[in-house]
Amino acid sequence: MDRELVLEWLRFADMDLDAAEVVYCHRPQHLGIICYHCQQAAEKYLKGYLVFCDIEDIPRTHNLAQLCVMCMNYDKKFAEITMPCSALTAYGVLPRYPDEIFLDEHLVQKAIEHAKQVKAFVVATMGENSAARSHICSEN
Repeated sequence: MDRELVLEWLRFADMDLDAAEVVYCHRPQHLGIICYHCQQAAEKYLKGYLVFCDIEDIPRTHNLAQLCVMCMNYDKKFAEITMPCSALTAYGVLPRYPDEIFLDEHLVQKAIEHAKQVKAFVVATMGENSAARSHICSEN
């Protein structure tokens, strides 16, 4: 595993999540941009996990459901976040164009919540898997 690359993916994901929260606190709110950054954060957390699993050819996709399925190949527990991933997927493209999507305050709050769920899940899962790897390696 390329630890530095994993950390870089997570750092970029954190920047997107931070950006979403900063923009959310300003008026007028730019709802599409907030949701876009939430999707981008989740995408980068998932891709960071795939790098953590030594995947070299990470697909260039905004489809979080697809990325989540790839992660499930390495840890079935990723099924727990398929709903937030699916909900965020549309925000990777639609908010970037006028009149493509209707957003309101409730949807934006859910997008931030979903991105935070993905972050918490991925970070916790990497921690658990690191501990397991460390334990297995110390036994050999």
